[in-house]
Amino acid sequence: MKYIIEQLPEQPVLYMRRIGAYGVENYELMAEMKKWADMRGLFKDSIIYGIAWDNPADTPPEQCRYDVCLVSSVDFPADESVQRGEIPGGKYAVIYYSAYSRGSTGVLGLRYPKPARRRITA
Repeated sequence: MKYIIEQLPEQPVLYMRRIGAYGVENYELMAEMKKWADMRGLFKDSIIYGIAWDNPADTPPEQCRYDVCLVSSVDFPADESVQRGEIPGGKYAVIYYSAYSRGSTGVLGLRYPKPARRRITA
């Protein structure tokens, strides 16, 4: 998997979180966020991040945090499915991919080591 290091600005997001070993459940959470956003008209021309906050080499699997974040400056309220937060600015390893079925482009971001400052809280 090819990636590049990018400096990303702090960004307001709506997000869903799962805690547990990284795996297929992360893809399921991404699909759930896309469906949620699409039903509310927020998916078109959007940026979605998948962020693995913890390094599985030094974090127990049951404590690994994965967020799917929809960048949104729209004042959309949090609900039982999503929370509001901000992705801290900083350097990220970024993997670009195209979601051909939706005609959009997304970004998967992995950030190691653990961020010193987080505004998305558990």
